Amino acid sequence: MIARITNFASKENQIIDWEDSLFYITSNDLEKTDENYLNMNKEELTRLLEQLNLLVQKYPDALKEENILKKSKALMKYAKEKGFTLSNCYSYFNEEKRKIDGSWDIKKSTYGIRTLYDRWDNKLVTITGYDSTASGVIYYKNQLNLKFRNRKLDNFKLVYRDVCGVSVFDKEALTYLEPKILTKHL
Repeated sequence: MIARITNFASKENQIIDWEDSLFYITSNDLEKTDENYLNMNKEELTRLLEQLNLLVQKYPDALKEENILKKSKALMKYAKEKGFTLSNCYSYFNEEKRKIDGSWDIKKSTYGIRTLYDRWDNKLVTITGYDSTASGVIYYKNQLNLKFRNRKLDNFKLVYRDVCGVSVFDKEALTYLEPKILTKHL
């Protein structure tokens, strides 16, 4: 994990053509869901939470108010100067080499973490991950949105996206996935 401003605009541009063939799934009743699908999404949620854990291990004060405000200011300045949308910009960056046996042959996972405050002083943490081949073709995008109010996890949502569709898991669904949210660092 590196404390470096980065943008994923080129990654988002690569997946923009996925819009033509997407169908949307909102899952909040996972008890009726296929077990393989459920396990895959548990794995994705765990991988994103591992990035949050990595962040607080390497930068223990990353989720403290003064650091979030400092990072937010720098991130907004960067986005404005470079002409990027804030939703494509992140304050922290990580890249991991992977080997998954399968038809997609995923070689690399790239992650970004953005920490901001909303207008009601809720702490917002967004963790985004892209899985790609060695040549850079993106096959999956995962995003976990966390909102903390008064030092407690108030809301969260996982969005899993590939060429076949989008799956959105709300707080109720994610509770069923049994995430190990790391609130002790808040």
